[in-house]
Amino acid sequence: MSSNELLNYYESVVPLDSQILEVDNPVLREYMSELRGALEDRAILRMLRFQAGIPICCGDGHCITQPSARCMKGEHQTCPEHVETCYLCHL
Repeated sequence: MSSNELLNYYESVVPLDSQILEVDNPVLREYMSELRGALEDRAILRMLRFQAGIPICCGDGHCITQPSARCMKGEHQTCPEHVETCYLCHL
């Protein structure tokens, strides 16, 4: 995947995220803040593992389970739960 493809993807996703985060409900906003923090922690952990050469699951962008299987095409490492949902195969 090229850098331009990644950039285009995130340029299209972030405006949608912004709309969701503008909901005027304090309870929902607090929950979303906690959820976002947890997802950011997972993303950081995945990035650090990747940079350290530790395999990461390609089946879900937030999965932190060590991969022990391959995607349906046999091209990418996934955990057993995400064999059919490899995001690299869908790009």
